[in-house]
Amino acid sequence: MHLFNPLIKLGAMACAAVILSSCTVVVDEGPDRPRPPRPDRPQMCTKEYNPVCARRGDRIRTFPNACTARVEDYRVIHPGSC
Repeated sequence: MHLFNPLIKLGAMACAAVILSSCTVVVDEGPDRPRPPRPDRPQMCTKEYNPVCARRGDRIRTFPNACTARVEDYRVIHPGSC
């Protein structure tokens, strides 16, 4: 039984090597590869309360945070209420 123990370890190592070599990932980031579009507005905002004053055109409004203002297409003018 002492003779088979090294053979079992060698077999396990060979199996591990085959599995690891089959998990190779190739990343091709050449100049021709299209990039995913970046969202111009956030998709989700936290409910953090950090008020900001924001403007869109001639409208000025207070928002609970800057992310919420950007979602509504407003530009933050200054921190705090308007």
